[in-house]
Amino acid sequence: MLALLGVGLAGIAAICYIRWEQISGIVKKIEGEKALTQKANERAKGIPKLVDQISEAKGAIEYMTKILPYKGDLQQNAFLKLLQEKAELSRVRVKSLTCEADKETPEKKFARFRYKVVIEGNYPQFVDFLYRIESDQRFLKVDSFEIANKQIGANQWPEPEKEIKLTISTYTYTASPE
Repeated sequence: MLALLGVGLAGIAAICYIRWEQISGIVKKIEGEKALTQKANERAKGIPKLVDQISEAKGAIEYMTKILPYKGDLQQNAFLKLLQEKAELSRVRVKSLTCEADKETPEKKFARFRYKVVIEGNYPQFVDFLYRIESDQRFLKVDSFEIANKQIGANQWPEPEKEIKLTISTYTYTASPE
């Protein structure tokens, strides 16, 4: 009987040991899952910051698209309208406008467009026109200008009119939008 009791206690001890091992494995698994949950929660805390960064990036892309529009968005009429607006505000007169586009190549992501413009006005009007062109939200660059005295009548005051030839460049993004 004592032997039977010893075997019974040994069996109970074996069962307890096996159960202990199983419980220990479950506890370790729970602790591992808990660590993963904490790590996921830490990462989730950074999501609002990422959302803000994505929003800022979208805003920057929209701004850059205005500065460097896609080639399909560029039209000489749109540039002429912009030029006329700047001319009216600075009180110069646009006499002529011609456009020269760079040769396009597939490896280039940007195309340069040069506009040859001839305007008439006095020095303060010309300086105002230059300021308005170069401070526009769109990327416009005055590459060169040449000022020539215009034939004027006697007693014109305060400033004689000048004929000014300008070369203005702008760029477009030629890669297709994705």
